Amino acid sequence: MNSNYSDVNESLNSDELTEEILAKINKLKAYEDKEKEAVLINEVVREYVEEWSNEPTGIRGLSTGYTRLDESINGLMPGALTVIAGIAGAGKSTVLLNVAEHVAFNIEEPVPVYFISTEMYTKEDTSRLLAMRSMIREREIFNGIAYNDPKQRQILDGIINDIENGQKFFHEYMPDFSASKLCSKIHYHKAKHNIGLVIFDYIKLDTSLDENKLKNRREDQILGDLANALKLTAGKLGIPVLAACQINTRTLRVADSDRIERYCNNLIEFREKTVEELQKAGDHRRYGTHWFTIRKARPGGRIKAPVRFWKRCNLIQDAETFEEEKEEDAVENPISVESSTPEEYERLINESFKVEGVQQIVQHTDMEDIEAVDGTINVDDDPLF
Repeated sequence: MNSNYSDVNESLNSDELTEEILAKINKLKAYEDKEKEAVLINEVVREYVEEWSNEPTGIRGLSTGYTRLDESINGLMPGALTVIAGIAGAGKSTVLLNVAEHVAFNIEEPVPVYFISTEMYTKEDTSRLLAMRSMIREREIFNGIAYNDPKQRQILDGIINDIENGQKFFHEYMPDFSASKLCSKIHYHKAKHNIGLVIFDYIKLDTSLDENKLKNRREDQILGDLANALKLTAGKLGIPVLAACQINTRTLRVADSDRIERYCNNLIEFREKTVEELQKAGDHRRYGTHWFTIRKARPGGRIKAPVRFWKRCNLIQDAETFEEEKEEDAVENPISVESSTPEEYERLINESFKVEGVQQIVQHTDMEDIEAVDGTINVDDDPLF
């Protein structure tokens, strides 16, 4: 080995060395890109139209698993950055994991998924993945109780076998991320494993920045740069990127950055229904417990899509739209993020978490009453507790 190379890298730890190597790979790729010429549309327009017409489809991108959402954004399109926004604890990470599970195992032609989490260990997300597929309580899986029950063991063995023989699902716990490291890892997994979807949980301050760098730049610039880096990586590699970010309940905006909204192709709010909305629909099991609200969509769709959130097993499913809500425009929704006062929005969100208010609607039963015989969650019963 070259002695100079060895001297330079002896002080680096494994992560730093990996990042350095990947950066050099990306630099080489950049030189290759310079050799590529622009596409002459005059020569390819007919080819494109024939390609599209030979493969007619309801949605062109990867399905998220949520019908109305797919119809609005045309699925997760190659080169597009889609952002799920919500208040802290709303369930954004669960949404991302549900989409990842659907793309890797449930669509007609599953594709390899690369899931990057800044907060959840791989073991934690694995137990959550098993819970949503088996509908067994995630806590019982993680604590080892479920696998010691014969009926639940049989269910889990079937799920484990499906995952072992299914499409590749890469998970990386990356608490100490930087924009360059993140993009380098995505390039690496695309080159080596041909990943078809990247999921990042979630857009926040770059942990590699020191105090001096933070003093010289505003948070919105830093978060915007991270979103832009993800968008550029999606475009360069021709794959969709799905990420999460946090809504600031005081300003009712995506936390600290209008630039995230500027750079993303689709911005989707995920929130719990208020008590008023649950009362209006009457049957939360049929009409859902949460909303997807399209705040921005390049294809032009702006809708609200109801879903049911089975919290004990981390499963989020499509729900029916209540008849009176079908004609409502998301922009005119009286409790939308952009049309409420901060005090009103916070009051409604807080009310939706009050057990007293929800109990008036759902007639909560004991824990034993909502279990199926095999110990899984009965989807016909109450998902709110």
